[in-house]
Amino acid sequence: IGDISDNTVKRFDATTGQYIGVFIESNPKDLSGGLDGGFAGPRGLIFDKSGKLNLVNQNVGLPFNGAVLEFNSKTRVFLKAIIPPTDTNAPFAPRGMILWNSKVLFVADMGDSDVAGKLLTYTKNGKFLAELKPDPSLLPPGQFHPRGVVIGPDGFLYVSNFPDLATGLGG
Repeated sequence: IGDISDNTVKRFDATTGQYIGVFIESNPKDLSGGLDGGFAGPRGLIFDKSGKLNLVNQNVGLPFNGAVLEFNSKTRVFLKAIIPPTDTNAPFAPRGMILWNSKVLFVADMGDSDVAGKLLTYTKNGKFLAELKPDPSLLPPGQFHPRGVVIGPDGFLYVSNFPDLATGLGG
């Protein structure tokens, strides 16, 4: 679980829920938004088929966009920024992600109260593919703030939405 209170990734027993310990700590010397393994605001986590841990990093309180970082899940060593904060298509405030068919990375970019969110797609190596937008007849402009994404058993992509960041109502 990404813990934004102390910028760590923590482990818990999946059966009992018992806390096991810190899995990955942010590199405290890294103020580059993840280019050297530091993170501020870890959120969504996935393990790919090769066993690498991918983490969405919001870069909370830092002057640049979020990022998607890759770690070796056995050694816990930072490998690279799959989507660095310097990328022109880096998510502003990433919350959740999913890797579909080991090929397409869907990233829920929540945006903020002044900036509508986005659902962004990349290759698993971080090459930007497209922004997916909800049907404007179903959701008024400015009320798309995606938080989580899943692929359902029917093969459809489902996106949780937090439409009003000011009040916290809806969804």
